[in-house]
Order: sequence, then C-alpha cells, then structure tokens
Amino acid sequence: IPAHRLTLGHSLGSGEFGLVLEGHVKDGSLCGQTRVAVKMHEGEQSRAERWQRFEREVRVMLHAGTHQNVLACLGYSKAPNGFPMAILELAPGGNLQTFLRECRGHVTSRPGQAAYAAGSWARAGRGSGLSGQDFALIARGVAHGMAHLTRQRLVHGDVATRNILIGQSLAQCKVSDFGLARLEDEPEHIHAQSRARVPFRWYPPEYFSSRSYTRAGDVWAYGVLLWELVSFG
Repeated sequence: IPAHRLTLGHSLGSGEFGLVLEGHVKDGSLCGQTRVAVKMHEGEQSRAERWQRFEREVRVMLHAGTHQNVLACLGYSKAPNGFPMAILELAPGGNLQTFLRECRGHVTSRPGQAAYAAGSWARAGRGSGLSGQDFALIARGVAHGMAHLTRQRLVHGDVATRNILIGQSLAQCKVSDFGLARLEDEPEHIHAQSRARVPFRWYPPEYFSSRSYTRAGDVWAYGVLLWELVSFG
C-alpha cells in the first residue's frame, strides 16, 4: 500500500514486536477511506532483522487467508523512517484480556448479547454483565479461528486473551499477533531468537524438556485461555 494513501492516527497499544496505531487507507475515490490498524515493527533488532521478522509475520498472515475469527492482513507499507508497517483489519472492540478485566464482577444469567454494536458493546457488557452464553460465544469463536489455522497448517505459538481481538460482536473474536507463528513444516530453529522471550505460562510442560512447540502446544494454550476467560483475565 503506497505511503501517500495511508494516514496514521492515535496509538491503539504496543507489544514486544512494535507499536500499533489506528490509521485510514484512502481508496480510489475522493473521500472513500477504510479504518485500519497499523503495526509498526520497531525494537532492538537491526533493520535487516526487523525486515526479516516483518516479512515472516506478513507471510504467515497472508497464508492464513480469510476467516471471520482470524485478524486479516490487508497489506504492508513503509514508515517515513524506513521501518516496515503491516496494515491490518481494525477490531473495534479491543483485546479480550482488557475487556474481561473491565467486566470483572458483572456476571448474569440473562441470554447472551452477541450483537453488541461496535463502540458500545464494551459499555453494555460492563453494565449488564456477561452470561454463560457470552463466554461460550467467545470460546467458540477462538476455537473456530484456531481450527482454521490448523487447516492452513499453521502453528500460532502465542494463544492468549491478550492476543484475541473483538470485532463487531463477541462472536467475532479474532486470533491476532502472529509474531511467534510459523508454518507447521518450517524448521523451528528459524524462530529461536524470537523465542528468547516466550510466554512460558501458556506453554505445555513438554516444551521445557524438548524445546519444541507444535500444534499440540496451541491446544494446551487454548486451555489456558479458557481459564483466563472464566477468571476474567
């Protein structure tokens, strides 16, 4: 995506691998534009290493394809300082961990509210509480996203509520942050440097003896995510 079509806005958050900003991409019309999230890859690595990690993450996201429960990569661009930027689908609900923590103490037996309007669903959730059906919708959405990645022969490597984003409704939870992801048949040694700071609390016991992370590790991490879900993050 050419840089002149991209306008950067306020910060949406940051992580180990970079800063995430809200942005707008202009289309071919005079006033048409799309709201997006822009992930800027910055850190301690050299510029060549940044590009390598950026290219790997974008390649994995593009390989994942399109699914309502997986965050889509729309393209890439370059920042004025030359650093790479990934242009991602914008999930207006923010990350699941923050939402759960904001909803602590608010549980109800009412029917689920999967159709929260974007921008107001979080307030509705805090005010009226989350039901068992809401928890099931979230868990099912994440499971569908992970099942899609499995069909695409991808290992995510960092399944946790902080890496699940919420779209237009609770049913549209999207698996995101592919910084540790890889193709299943890709050698793990390529990711040795990335795994210098792995999320150990979400990793299965066998990882600590074999130092090997497979799809089975994603299943274990999903179980930890379910615990995060019922304990409100």
